[in-house]
Amino acid sequence: MRLGGATTQSDAMRSLILNLALAGAMTTIGIADEPTNVMEMLKGKLVAPTDYGFVTHSMETTKAPDYVVLYLSAHWCPTCKKTTPRLVDLYKKEREQHQNFEFVFISSDRSEEEMLQYMRGYRMPWPALRFGEKENIASLLKYAGRGIPCVVVLDREGKEVASSFEAGKYLGPFKPIQTLTKLLDEKKAQGTLVGLRD
Repeated sequence: MRLGGATTQSDAMRSLILNLALAGAMTTIGIADEPTNVMEMLKGKLVAPTDYGFVTHSMETTKAPDYVVLYLSAHWCPTCKKTTPRLVDLYKKEREQHQNFEFVFISSDRSEEEMLQYMRGYRMPWPALRFGEKENIASLLKYAGRGIPCVVVLDREGKEVASSFEAGKYLGPFKPIQTLTKLLDEKKAQGTLVGLRD
């Protein structure tokens, strides 16, 4: 109700209550407050290959890695077939020294079976996003370019640290890995210094 063109206190109070109720409803149905932890976003969506197919892969979201590396690739891509063995070797080498990162394979294969054969054939040691789940992690994939192979390094909050694409230019899959390696070494050095001070 308006008196002299001004909103009454009663109308203002009703509007405030309605807005608070709407915000609560949006949070309840999951529209508001997207999780900021990358592993929380991926929770329930990860799989690992076995001889018998894919099995659900679970990770401790309370101990989220500092960095999550999204690897977008496919078995039909010739460049990917050259890239994947090198990434597997780099992953194993870095995991010997650092435990605070994880790779997640994002398949561009045409079927789940092709994805499974690709992962098994190249012995990918990391989990993968379940086939057909890409649209459910659109907020993470916004940093990826259109081409593959593509590597995107995210911090635990889901912010881009490095990517194969920068300002629309393709830098290749190993440029962001170099950035990741540098960051991991810096974090390890900081941890060593803290330990020496203690």
